[in-house]
Amino acid sequence: MSNSPVSETTVWDRLEPNNIFVEAEKRSLSRMRAEEMLDSLAAGVHEMMDKNGFWDQTNADKLAAEITHERFSDGELHDAVEELAFRFAARVAIDLLTPEIKLAKHMLVITEVAELSEGVRKPGPSDHIPDFTLEEEETVDALVRLLDYAGHYKLRLGECFFAKMRFNGTRPYKHGKAA
Repeated sequence: MSNSPVSETTVWDRLEPNNIFVEAEKRSLSRMRAEEMLDSLAAGVHEMMDKNGFWDQTNADKLAAEITHERFSDGELHDAVEELAFRFAARVAIDLLTPEIKLAKHMLVITEVAELSEGVRKPGPSDHIPDFTLEEEETVDALVRLLDYAGHYKLRLGECFFAKMRFNGTRPYKHGKAA
């Protein structure tokens, strides 16, 4: 058992005793460590995706910060201020476009899930990583897209994941639905 505070332990104790997920989680990592691991994974995936150019349209903040931290001669300063004004305008435009950017990122997840369905329909090895099936590869691609999104928008994925699993543990069989 971890050295977690008593109040955190009582939260686990109040959960449904048949919640298999919670019981398994209690036996492995502490909840806090698992939350941090998921959030860290999201941050790392996002860092790689950002580095690989998947968020170029949202990099105005970084570029503006680079300009403001450099020292310039008088002539260069004018150019830098002009560039900063342009980047500020770009940042404002990006803020206005954020819902569209988010929706476009959601569609990338949907695309990966569609490719996952194709991997189930046509089983076989992946063309890119032949030691794995196409189904495995596309599952990871969908997960990468979701983790990248969570990392970029700094979603509290780890904490939310466990809160959602605790809630789902209280729901009826198939949540009261036929399928």
